[in-house]
Order: sequence, then structure tokens, then C-alpha cells
Amino acid sequence: MFTEEAILELELCKSIIKQGGKDWLDERDIPMLDMAIEALKKKPEWIPVSERLPEKDDDYLVTLDFEWEREIEMGWLVDGEWLNANGHAVVAWMPMPEPWEGDTDETK
Repeated sequence: MFTEEAILELELCKSIIKQGGKDWLDERDIPMLDMAIEALKKKPEWIPVSERLPEKDDDYLVTLDFEWEREIEMGWLVDGEWLNANGHAVVAWMPMPEPWEGDTDETK
């Protein structure tokens, strides 16, 4: 199931609740459904380069295609061209995740 389909299914559950619910689904489930929808919307997904390139030059996570395996590395898009340490083909990319925002004492 694709993310978009899962979101549609969760939205359908919410509409069932708003129309009176079912034995297994009621108003108490709406916050959980909203959390699941938000989590699905935020989850980064790999985007094949055959589908599209990023809209701006920046750092990205990339999947490199080696003859024997695929690896994840950091890649840089500069003027529409991928730059990476290995010089192998970039087959997919995703935006860099947000930095962790935990306690600053975690480094001790």
C-alpha cells in the first residue's frame, strides 16, 4: 500500500466516525487517526531520479547503484548534477532529515 492510499483509508475511517461510527470505531479514535495521518505525511520516501530531481541544489540522502549492491550516502545536487564521493549513479534521493532536538546533555 502506498502512503497516499493509507492516508485515504485513515481519512475514510474518520468520516465513518463523523457519520455515527461503528462498533469498532468511535470518537475516541480520532486523535489516533490524526496522529497516524501526520506521521505518514512526514515520513520521507525515496524518490527515483527517473521520476524527478530535487527542485533546488542542496544536500540529500541518495541511493547509489553499485554492480553488487546499493548503498545510502549523502549526495549533493549542484546545478542539476549529482556530486558524490564515489562517482556512481544516483538512482534515488530523499530530503535530509531534521536534526535531533534532544537534550544537549546527551553528548556526555
